[in-house]
Amino acid sequence: MLAAALTSPAANAEAALAPGLAAAAAADAAAAAPAPGRMLLDARGCCDYEVAEWVGDAVLRFLSVAHVLFEEPTARDKQLSLAAEQILRNQSLYERAKEIRLPELALCRPFEVSATLPEMRKAACSLKDQANLVESLLGGLAETARQQALKDGQADPLRRALEAASHFFTAAVLPPRPPAAPPPPPWAEQLRRLNEKMPPPQRRGRQPPPDRQLQQQLQEQAAALCCGLGSELDLHAACPALLLEACRWNERDTFQRLEFEGDAFLQAAVSLELVARYPECDEGELTHLRSCLVKNLHLSRLLTRRFGAALAREFVRDASEAHRRAIESFVAGVDTTSGLSMLEVLTLTREAAAADAAPPPASAPRHDRRGHDYRKPLGDQYEAIVGLVLTALHGDVDRTWAVFRRDFFPPEAEAAEAADAAEAREEVRREVRRQQQQQREQAAKAEVCLQRLFFLPPPRRAVADVAL
Repeated sequence: MLAAALTSPAANAEAALAPGLAAAAAADAAAAAPAPGRMLLDARGCCDYEVAEWVGDAVLRFLSVAHVLFEEPTARDKQLSLAAEQILRNQSLYERAKEIRLPELALCRPFEVSATLPEMRKAACSLKDQANLVESLLGGLAETARQQALKDGQADPLRRALEAASHFFTAAVLPPRPPAAPPPPPWAEQLRRLNEKMPPPQRRGRQPPPDRQLQQQLQEQAAALCCGLGSELDLHAACPALLLEACRWNERDTFQRLEFEGDAFLQAAVSLELVARYPECDEGELTHLRSCLVKNLHLSRLLTRRFGAALAREFVRDASEAHRRAIESFVAGVDTTSGLSMLEVLTLTREAAAADAAPPPASAPRHDRRGHDYRKPLGDQYEAIVGLVLTALHGDVDRTWAVFRRDFFPPEAEAAEAADAAEAREEVRREVRRQQQQQREQAAKAEVCLQRLFFLPPPRRAVADVAL
């Protein structure tokens, strides 16, 4: 089944998902899968199930967000999140898995290898395991298509990866539509038409005159983005209304939709990039790496490095006074001289986590009363700009990732690590393990504190009162 979908996703999606597929046919298809790789079969004849599931989770989220943005053009940010959650939740995935009889696939190769999946046969029909299996199939389709595109010298590996997964997503993940409803357009067509689905800019009351200096800065940055793409890209001509909405952090619908789109795209693009760069890492290590790259701390740093400190302050002009002071202090401390390697990103993340754990001085607030990170507006702004570029490029995921890839993986850092790439990757793994061990120790200490707080014996006076 998986091999048929891999070799020709568009033509064989219906046949690959036929409910009556026998176990023997599924085993033969898995054995005949092309081009051995970590998403297919390893040396023992078993797939790297956990990593495939990890990739599929990010791919599924991006496909779900693109579908919801297209189907719900007037929905607000919370409504969009709820609509995407209806597709992503384990219960929905489990129900769809039963419809295409994935429990039978779970008992076939390569999932039958007990040394790799000791619990798979015992709980093959459980809700969580079947939801994970759907995600693993999506991840396997995406990663295998990406590897095949690179092997064939194709210039659009990211599009091919997402398109391969989108066939399975449309046929087996999306809930069935009413008989009278027209079928949804292909995934690529949905992305191309997202600009049409954006709500018009909201104007409440009297508006101040436009900031000409900020508009000039955005025009210069748009020109820099065009140079990075290698082709002409005029954001003012492609989507002028969206550009004005994305030029400053706000809570209006258009900005929130762009942020929603950019966040999901970064999760998928970074996940596929990390799997290619660090083939030795397991899903836990990959999760830690992705978390360091897409968290608000690092996105805020990338925004400042890409657009400059002055424009970064202008982006969050509408934030509260306390947050603006904290943001200005953060922006002033960002080093913009050279690109950051993955090891440097991990080190800065560890240092920032230690600083956040320390008691903050009264003059430098880090979080508001609800616990929200003051860096979140900067991170949201970066994600909105990613969504803006993806929309302006009519859903061209490869060209969009080409614009922002050098922010996450700078060429100068790659050149420095090229001399001994294996040692550089191993050093990154060692740092990840150190940070994971520190996190486990901190979690154990927190658990001990909670136990002491809630399970202390009652005071003697209370015991005496009860006895009386």
